[in-house]
Amino acid sequence: TNFTYKWQPKDQIGSFFYFPSIGMQRTVGGYGLISVVSRLLIPVPFDPPADDLQVIIGDWYTKDHTV
Repeated sequence: TNFTYKWQPKDQIGSFFYFPSIGMQRTVGGYGLISVVSRLLIPVPFDPPADDLQVIIGDWYTKDHTV
């Protein structure tokens, strides 16, 4: 199943991370990235990057997992 959400981040550009913070949702995943690119109306005070790379690193929980 896919869901499409439409929202406007106003003047916040960049990479953002989302994740659940309650119950089993924390341990089983449900996290990812949101990339907000600059609109032509927003002046950016630096040159655009030569390349863009996004990496997510996860961890598996086991029965004997300790923090």
